[in-house]
Amino acid sequence: MGSVGIRVPVMPAAFVAIRRLLVATSANAPGGPSPAAMDEVPPEIADRADTVTDLGRLPGTASSVLDLTDLGSGVRVVRAGPDMDGLLSRLDRMDVPVRR
Repeated sequence: MGSVGIRVPVMPAAFVAIRRLLVATSANAPGGPSPAAMDEVPPEIADRADTVTDLGRLPGTASSVLDLTDLGSGVRVVRAGPDMDGLLSRLDRMDVPVRR
């Protein structure tokens, strides 16, 4: 069975710009470098996007990725990003188990 990734921006400007959850591909090819600015996004991805929000050069590293497909066994951390401590704290307050 397939799955869907839903992005919830940590940056307030990004969240205000879209005002909703965003279902989208990453701005890089699988295994490729994560772009930090629009001029680093591969043209084959940028040219096919319905909407692009350019917030300039972004600081930090790639975002956290959590797998929520089996909540009975807990949330699985796929990739820990700079926001991981805050996410883990929120999950702990909600009594959601986390698998690594």
